[in-house]
Amino acid sequence: MTATNDNGRRRAATDVVHDLNNLLTVINGYSEMLLSRLDRHDWNRTMVEEVHRAGTQAATLIRQLFGLAASPGTATQPEANMNATSRPAHAPATVLLVEDEDAVRRLLCGLLENDGYRVLDAASGPEALQLCLNETEPIDLLITDVVMPIIGGQELAEMLVQRFANLHVLFVSGYTDEVISRRGVLKDRVTFVQKPFNTGALLRLVREVLDAARGPLAG
Repeated sequence: MTATNDNGRRRAATDVVHDLNNLLTVINGYSEMLLSRLDRHDWNRTMVEEVHRAGTQAATLIRQLFGLAASPGTATQPEANMNATSRPAHAPATVLLVEDEDAVRRLLCGLLENDGYRVLDAASGPEALQLCLNETEPIDLLITDVVMPIIGGQELAEMLVQRFANLHVLFVSGYTDEVISRRGVLKDRVTFVQKPFNTGALLRLVREVLDAARGPLAG
Protein backbone atom coordinates (compact mmCIF):
# COMPACT_ATOMS: atom_id res chain seq x y z
CA MET A 1 0.00 0.00 0.00
CA THR A 2 2.87 2.35 0.84
CA ALA A 3 4.48 1.78 -2.57
CA THR A 4 1.13 2.48 -4.25
CA ASN A 5 0.73 5.71 -2.32
CA ASP A 6 4.28 6.77 -3.14
CA ASN A 7 3.73 6.12 -6.85
CA GLY A 8 0.50 8.10 -6.73
CA ARG A 9 2.20 11.05 -5.07
CA ARG A 10 5.06 10.88 -7.57
CA ARG A 11 2.64 10.97 -10.51
CA ALA A 12 0.73 13.86 -8.92
CA ALA A 13 3.97 15.81 -8.42
CA THR A 14 4.97 15.16 -12.02
CA ASP A 15 1.63 16.48 -13.26
CA VAL A 16 1.97 19.59 -11.07
CA VAL A 17 5.44 20.28 -12.50
CA HIS A 18 4.02 19.90 -16.01
CA ASP A 19 1.21 22.38 -15.37
CA LEU A 20 3.50 24.90 -13.66
CA ASN A 21 6.00 24.70 -16.51
CA ASN A 22 3.24 25.40 -19.03
CA LEU A 23 2.14 28.47 -17.06
CA LEU A 24 5.71 29.75 -16.73
CA THR A 25 6.27 29.21 -20.46
CA VAL A 26 3.46 31.68 -21.18
CA ILE A 27 4.50 34.18 -18.48
CA ASN A 28 8.19 34.18 -19.36
CA GLY A 29 7.63 33.93 -23.10
CA TYR A 30 5.38 36.96 -23.41
CA SER A 31 7.59 38.88 -20.97
CA GLU A 32 10.58 38.28 -23.24
CA MET A 33 8.64 39.30 -26.32
CA LEU A 34 7.52 42.51 -24.61
CA LEU A 35 11.04 43.29 -23.44
CA SER A 36 12.31 42.90 -27.00
CA ARG A 37 9.86 45.62 -28.08
CA LEU A 38 10.33 48.10 -25.24
CA ASP A 39 12.98 50.80 -25.37
CA ARG A 40 15.54 50.74 -22.56
CA HIS A 41 14.18 54.08 -21.31
CA ASP A 42 10.52 53.05 -21.35
CA TRP A 43 9.28 53.03 -17.74
CA ASN A 44 7.06 50.04 -18.56
CA ARG A 45 10.20 48.00 -19.12
CA THR A 46 11.00 47.91 -15.39
CA MET A 47 7.63 46.35 -14.59
CA VAL A 48 7.97 43.71 -17.32
CA GLU A 49 11.52 42.94 -16.17
CA GLU A 50 10.21 42.30 -12.65
CA VAL A 51 7.54 39.93 -14.00
CA HIS A 52 10.13 38.06 -16.05
CA ARG A 53 12.59 37.94 -13.15
CA ALA A 54 9.92 36.42 -10.91
CA GLY A 55 9.02 33.87 -13.59
CA THR A 56 12.67 32.90 -14.06
CA GLN A 57 13.16 32.52 -10.33
CA ALA A 58 10.03 30.37 -10.11
CA ALA A 59 11.36 28.12 -12.89
CA THR A 60 14.68 27.77 -11.06
CA LEU A 61 12.88 26.98 -7.81
CA ILE A 62 10.83 24.24 -9.48
CA ARG A 63 14.00 22.65 -10.89
CA GLN A 64 15.64 22.77 -7.46
CA LEU A 65 12.64 21.37 -5.62
CA PHE A 66 12.22 18.45 -7.99
CA GLY A 67 15.90 17.92 -8.81
CA LEU A 68 15.56 18.76 -12.49
CA ALA A 69 18.40 19.60 -14.84
CA ALA A 70 18.16 22.47 -17.31
CA SER A 71 17.78 21.49 -20.97
CA PRO A 72 18.62 23.50 -24.13
CA GLY A 73 16.44 26.58 -24.26
CA THR A 74 15.61 26.57 -20.54
CA ALA A 75 14.42 29.94 -19.27
CA THR A 76 17.14 32.53 -18.67
CA GLN A 77 17.32 36.29 -18.66
CA PRO A 78 16.26 37.77 -22.03
CA GLU A 79 18.91 39.17 -24.31
CA ALA A 80 19.19 42.94 -24.53
CA ASN A 81 18.38 44.85 -27.71
CA MET A 82 16.62 41.94 -29.41
CA ASN A 83 14.58 43.43 -32.24
CA ALA A 84 11.62 41.08 -32.39
CA THR A 85 9.96 43.06 -35.17
CA SER A 86 12.77 42.50 -37.68
CA ARG A 87 12.78 39.53 -40.05
CA PRO A 88 15.91 37.35 -39.92
CA ALA A 89 17.80 36.52 -43.09
CA HIS A 90 17.28 32.77 -43.01
CA ALA A 91 15.95 30.46 -45.67
CA PRO A 92 12.14 30.14 -45.68
CA ALA A 93 10.83 27.09 -43.87
CA THR A 94 7.51 25.54 -42.93
CA VAL A 95 7.00 24.50 -39.31
CA LEU A 96 4.20 22.27 -38.11
CA LEU A 97 3.38 23.23 -34.53
CA VAL A 98 1.31 20.82 -32.44
CA GLU A 99 0.48 21.83 -28.87
CA ASP A 100 -2.68 21.04 -26.91
CA GLU A 101 -2.23 23.88 -24.41
CA ASP A 102 -3.91 26.83 -26.17
CA ALA A 103 -1.91 29.61 -24.51
CA VAL A 104 1.42 27.91 -25.22
CA ARG A 105 0.41 27.23 -28.82
CA ARG A 106 -0.54 30.86 -29.41
CA LEU A 107 2.77 32.00 -27.91
CA LEU A 108 4.86 29.68 -30.07
CA CYS A 109 2.86 30.42 -33.20
CA GLY A 110 3.36 34.18 -32.81
CA LEU A 111 7.03 33.74 -31.94
CA LEU A 112 7.78 31.60 -35.00
CA GLU A 113 5.74 33.71 -37.43
CA ASN A 114 7.44 36.85 -36.17
CA ASP A 115 10.77 35.20 -36.90
CA GLY A 116 9.76 34.64 -40.52
CA TYR A 117 8.61 31.03 -40.52
CA ARG A 118 5.46 29.73 -42.16
CA VAL A 119 3.54 28.02 -39.37
CA LEU A 120 0.84 25.39 -39.52
CA ASP A 121 -0.62 24.98 -36.05
CA ALA A 122 -2.79 22.26 -34.59
CA ALA A 123 -4.18 21.54 -31.12
CA SER A 124 -3.96 17.75 -31.42
CA GLY A 125 -2.38 14.91 -33.34
CA PRO A 126 -5.48 14.16 -35.43
CA GLU A 127 -5.82 17.84 -36.35
CA ALA A 128 -2.15 17.90 -37.39
CA LEU A 129 -2.63 14.85 -39.61
CA GLN A 130 -5.63 16.50 -41.27
CA LEU A 131 -3.57 19.62 -41.95
CA CYS A 132 -0.89 17.49 -43.59
CA LEU A 133 -3.41 15.81 -45.87
CA ASN A 134 -4.19 19.21 -47.38
CA GLU A 135 -0.57 20.37 -47.49
CA THR A 136 1.21 20.33 -50.85
CA GLU A 137 4.50 21.88 -49.71
CA PRO A 138 7.12 19.96 -47.70
CA ILE A 139 7.18 20.43 -43.93
CA ASP A 140 10.68 21.12 -42.68
CA LEU A 141 10.26 20.88 -38.92
CA LEU A 142 7.73 19.40 -36.53
CA ILE A 143 7.52 21.10 -33.13
CA THR A 144 5.23 19.06 -30.93
CA ASP A 145 4.25 18.47 -27.36
CA VAL A 146 4.97 14.91 -26.28
CA VAL A 147 2.09 13.95 -24.00
CA MET A 148 -1.22 14.59 -25.78
CA PRO A 149 -4.56 12.74 -25.84
CA ILE A 150 -5.42 10.33 -28.68
CA ILE A 151 -2.11 10.67 -30.57
CA GLY A 152 1.04 11.56 -28.64
CA GLY A 153 3.96 13.47 -30.07
CA GLN A 154 6.15 10.41 -30.64
CA GLU A 155 3.45 8.52 -32.55
CA LEU A 156 2.64 11.63 -34.57
CA ALA A 157 6.29 12.13 -35.50
CA GLU A 158 6.63 8.51 -36.62
CA MET A 159 3.58 8.92 -38.86
CA LEU A 160 4.77 12.17 -40.43
CA VAL A 161 8.31 10.98 -41.10
CA GLN A 162 6.76 8.40 -43.43
CA ARG A 163 5.41 11.22 -45.58
CA PHE A 164 8.06 13.91 -45.11
CA ALA A 165 11.34 12.01 -45.37
CA ASN A 166 13.54 14.95 -44.35
CA LEU A 167 11.38 16.01 -41.43
CA HIS A 168 13.19 16.92 -38.23
CA VAL A 169 11.46 16.90 -34.87
CA LEU A 170 11.67 19.21 -31.88
CA PHE A 171 9.79 17.94 -28.83
CA VAL A 172 8.67 20.57 -26.32
CA SER A 173 7.23 19.40 -23.02
CA GLY A 174 6.41 20.52 -19.52
CA TYR A 175 7.39 17.06 -18.29
CA THR A 176 10.99 16.31 -17.34
CA ASP A 177 13.47 14.78 -19.76
CA GLU A 178 13.48 11.67 -17.51
CA VAL A 179 9.77 11.18 -18.15
CA ILE A 180 10.26 11.87 -21.86
CA SER A 181 13.18 9.46 -22.18
CA ARG A 182 11.05 6.68 -20.70
CA ARG A 183 8.68 7.19 -23.62
CA GLY A 184 11.55 6.52 -26.03
CA VAL A 185 11.40 9.82 -27.91
CA LEU A 186 15.03 10.95 -27.51
CA LYS A 187 16.43 9.58 -30.78
CA ASP A 188 18.41 10.76 -33.80
CA ARG A 189 16.97 13.76 -35.67
CA VAL A 190 15.04 14.59 -32.50
CA THR A 191 15.69 17.53 -30.17
CA PHE A 192 14.03 17.93 -26.79
CA VAL A 193 13.37 21.27 -25.05
CA GLN A 194 11.85 21.39 -21.60
CA LYS A 195 9.41 24.13 -20.68
CA PRO A 196 9.76 26.88 -19.64
CA PHE A 197 12.28 27.94 -22.27
CA ASN A 198 13.97 31.17 -23.26
CA THR A 199 12.32 32.37 -26.50
CA GLY A 200 15.58 33.63 -28.02
CA ALA A 201 17.35 30.35 -27.26
CA LEU A 202 14.45 28.39 -28.74
CA LEU A 203 14.57 30.39 -31.99
CA ARG A 204 18.32 29.81 -32.24
CA LEU A 205 17.76 26.10 -31.71
CA VAL A 206 15.11 26.00 -34.43
CA ARG A 207 17.53 27.74 -36.79
CA GLU A 208 20.34 25.34 -35.91
CA VAL A 209 18.16 22.29 -36.49
CA LEU A 210 16.98 23.56 -39.88
CA ASP A 211 20.46 24.67 -40.96
CA ALA A 212 21.94 21.31 -40.01
CA ALA A 213 19.23 19.56 -42.01
CA ARG A 214 20.02 21.66 -45.10
CA GLY A 215 23.80 21.35 -44.86
CA PRO A 216 26.59 23.95 -44.88
CA LEU A 217 25.19 25.91 -47.84
CA ALA A 218 21.92 26.70 -46.05
CA GLY A 219 20.82 30.32 -46.20
